[in-house]
Amino acid sequence: MISRVRSLRLLFALVCGIFCVTFFVQFYDPRLIASSLKLSTPLLEQIHTIDYQLPQLHETVLSANLSTSSVNPLSANLSTPSSNHHEVIHTARKGSMPTAFNPLDPTTQYKHHPIISEYDFVTARKNKDHLLDWLGTWIDYKYDCLHDTDPVGFTYKLVVPSRRIPCDEFYAKIAEPSTRVEGTLPVIDDEYPEYIDMLQSIKRFNPMENRPFVMVEYGARYGTWSVRAAVAFKHAFPGHQYVIVGVELAPLFCQWMNEHAAYNDVKILVVCKGADADWILNFMSEYSKVDIMDFDIQGFEFDILRDPRIFPEFREKLVSLHIGTHGDSRVPELIANAKQHGFYIHMMYPSMSGLLLAGDEHGASMCEDEVRRFSARVQSQKCKVASPVGPIYIRDGLVGCRNLKFWDRKDLEAEAAGSWKWVQVGFEHFLG
Repeated sequence: MISRVRSLRLLFALVCGIFCVTFFVQFYDPRLIASSLKLSTPLLEQIHTIDYQLPQLHETVLSANLSTSSVNPLSANLSTPSSNHHEVIHTARKGSMPTAFNPLDPTTQYKHHPIISEYDFVTARKNKDHLLDWLGTWIDYKYDCLHDTDPVGFTYKLVVPSRRIPCDEFYAKIAEPSTRVEGTLPVIDDEYPEYIDMLQSIKRFNPMENRPFVMVEYGARYGTWSVRAAVAFKHAFPGHQYVIVGVELAPLFCQWMNEHAAYNDVKILVVCKGADADWILNFMSEYSKVDIMDFDIQGFEFDILRDPRIFPEFREKLVSLHIGTHGDSRVPELIANAKQHGFYIHMMYPSMSGLLLAGDEHGASMCEDEVRRFSARVQSQKCKVASPVGPIYIRDGLVGCRNLKFWDRKDLEAEAAGSWKWVQVGFEHFLG
């Protein structure tokens, strides 16, 4: 009897310990893990590598290595934001571009898209509160890496690998004794095509047209894409005018967007209201051309783009359109409308990797469950779709449109016929 009680106590203690470690890793600020536990950089890198190949071992590896060699105190390695906190050094890359990391196929080396390779190598002095991306954009740690800072209760790093992995790498970097940090290259997931659309719009800009570069991000959150675009454009066309707008409904996100832009020394027009067709038409009336619009407003984009006034105006002035789709039943109508008004569809992935459109609601629910259980990754093959950079899980869906008034059809068809064809197998008929 006594031995049975002891066994039960040990089992209870073990379960409690696993729960505590799991909660600590997922929801506590891992910067404090690195400093208070004094984790060595090799260990953190080991955890990071194992985490993306065998996620079920993550908590075991961490708990088994809590007592390890010490590192320099955290405060000795990190800079405090000052007048030059955001200074980033751009250096031409020497040699080949590093390969792209795909968390759903971590052992295969994939080449980055050519537009990614055109950007310089960036470094800066380490900062205890901000991540540095490969474009030279500083991103406040709280925006994506913490659990309880999002006013709508959504934690990006739990479901999006391209947010989770930079956060994890940040934990390792702050524990290193060096005082400088390199910008983190983009991770392969369903946000990777959004980088391509944004950067190709910047590359296509012609400064001889005597106009500003114009971009609007709808559902901008903290200015995720608008601030990146401003940083990239300033580097590509120093001194040239740009008008970049972030439209966001949540007041806290609007505050973050202002902070984010100011920290990166860029100017973003923050419009703190819901997007509607009237605002879009009034805005577009002020400019001869709009280079790109990026919609991600949780399904409301369909209501706006259905307005019969929108696409005729887009046909005259909008160069590129990137849409995060959240209602697959309306995607065919959207694509037909875009094509009717002279747009070429060059990207098409339905949400939940096409499972909803196929009527497999159980499969879609299973994939979402896997994403949350396995820290922004999926395991089942039915959740994954092919892409030019390996398997990806398409969560929200995306459609990329280019206006044939400004783009050459032959160039677009050549791209689609080559190795950079962004379409899910079985949905090729939507392209063109």
